[in-house]
Amino acid sequence: MLKTLIRSLIVQWEKLISKIKRIQPIDGSSYGLLCIRTARYKGKTLELTDKSRLSKGDFIIEMHLSNIILAKGSVGNATVASDLQLFPYIRAELIILCKYLHSHELHTKIKAIGGMTIHGPGLRRFGFTLYPAQKNLLTALATIWMRILRWAFSRPREAVRLRNRPPKNLEYFYMPISQFFQKYDV
Repeated sequence: MLKTLIRSLIVQWEKLISKIKRIQPIDGSSYGLLCIRTARYKGKTLELTDKSRLSKGDFIIEMHLSNIILAKGSVGNATVASDLQLFPYIRAELIILCKYLHSHELHTKIKAIGGMTIHGPGLRRFGFTLYPAQKNLLTALATIWMRILRWAFSRPREAVRLRNRPPKNLEYFYMPISQFFQKYDV
């Protein structure tokens, strides 16, 4: 009961934030699982895996997992019982994102694709590099928010597994746009 109420509040919050920040599903997506927005990078300068630098003011594509879709408990025709079941759908969304960026010529301005997560190991499987978040109030609040999301949208079997793990910390993940095209341009 409590979980259902919190999920519905989160979904409403996400709809509001998506409008304010212009976070949208990828055009052409069958699932709507990944949402994106173009933003300027605001963090400290990072050296990316292709040796280029991501500096304050560079354009990035921020990726967001849609909690609205996760609240339904299924993606496409599949019921989602664990994070691992999302992997093929996320991969398909990344391929669609690659096609979308090519068709809109956005890639000429974009330096990297990334976001923030507490699901770091899964993102490494998709080719993203993880960077630790700075310790500050905003990071602490974002970590708490992501833990609430993880709890609210986890399925019963997954919730048991989560209780036996230490809490995860917030990390940033990025991939240079050139590397993204190499990996997902099919």
